Amino acid sequence: FDRRKNVLKYDDVLNEQRKVVYGQRQRLLAADEAFVIDLAGRYLDDAVADMVDEHCPDGTFPEDWDLDGLARRLGAVYDGMLDVTALDLDTVDRDGLLEDVGRDARAALGRREEEVGGPAVLHELERRVILSVIDRKWREHLYEMDALRDGIGLRAVGQRDPLTEYQREAYDSFAAMMSGVKEESVTYVMRLALQREPAPTGAAGGAAPAAGPLGAAQRAVPLAQVLGEGVRTSGPSEPAPARRTVTRTAEDRVGRNDPCPCGSGQKYKRCHGAA
Repeated sequence: FDRRKNVLKYDDVLNEQRKVVYGQRQRLLAADEAFVIDLAGRYLDDAVADMVDEHCPDGTFPEDWDLDGLARRLGAVYDGMLDVTALDLDTVDRDGLLEDVGRDARAALGRREEEVGGPAVLHELERRVILSVIDRKWREHLYEMDALRDGIGLRAVGQRDPLTEYQREAYDSFAAMMSGVKEESVTYVMRLALQREPAPTGAAGGAAPAAGPLGAAQRAVPLAQVLGEGVRTSGPSEPAPARRTVTRTAEDRVGRNDPCPCGSGQKYKRCHGAA
């Protein structure tokens, strides 16, 4: 009864999250360059801040920080120039650490921009990567919310309000999802390999124009391959057999009342012509 009574309120909770996700998706699909630049920058800053918060919590002494773990996490996301394990714990504070790591991450993003061939290519790469990661993470989040909703009514047995429990766990799950989106997006932007291909020539021998920043001259490795979405790894497939082309002339046509060419003795309209 409690689950059915609050069914619309459950929908309202998920609808607020949907507005946030779909709002970002629509602007990414519209290729709003200013929005892509701002969103990718915020993702980078937030991902770095989340890693620092996890390994160097606020309110703890520098001696208790997990700098080795932070160095491994940062190294998995991007190739930085800052060695956090070599910091002087007597002089560094948490705000200074966060500022240094953020500056190092921004510098790595600048090097990545030069590596891929300029800001236009980088921003298109960021747009495609963020879209792909958001879509996958959002689908996983919806599955989790369905499972939570199916059993949330049982919380009333323990004298807890199911709606309050749903709101709390839905918020925690959404926050975890967005944190994962940010870190994965930054990692793929920094690590995704680009395949450079020779520019194709047009019919008149001239170079054909590239289709966008990630066009003919430079293409990203398919995101499905990077993100592991059902890619076959069994090697090259066999070439498809050539399709036979049958040309029929007027003499080849069979009249409906003529004997069927199959030799059955029946008229064509009652045999193979019946189909």
